[in-house]
Amino acid sequence: MGVFPVVSKGAEADIHVALLPDALPHSRALGRLAVAAAFADAAVQRLVALVRSDLESAANYARRVGFTFQRFEPATRNRAGAQRLVLDRATWEATP
Repeated sequence: MGVFPVVSKGAEADIHVALLPDALPHSRALGRLAVAAAFADAAVQRLVALVRSDLESAANYARRVGFTFQRFEPATRNRAGAQRLVLDRATWEATP
C-alpha cells in the first residue's frame, strides 16, 4: 500500500512517503501510524518532511497528518525548491 522510510539524524528524522493509489482512502491513518512508529524511538524529537514546491497535494497531506510549515528551502542546481514541514514530539503527543 505504501512506504514510509524514516532517516534518523539523532533528535531529528526525515520522513518520506510513497503511497499506491489503493492506499489513498487510508492515507491519513497510515501517515499517523508512520509518525507514531517514528516517535517510538525516544531519541527522535522532531520529524521533518521536505516536500517539493510543485507538489502542493503532498504538502497538504503532511499538514493533515500534523506537520506545520517551517520554511522554504530554495532550489539548488541539483534539487528543486521544497517546503520544510516539521512535527515536534510535544505537538504530536498533545494531539488526540
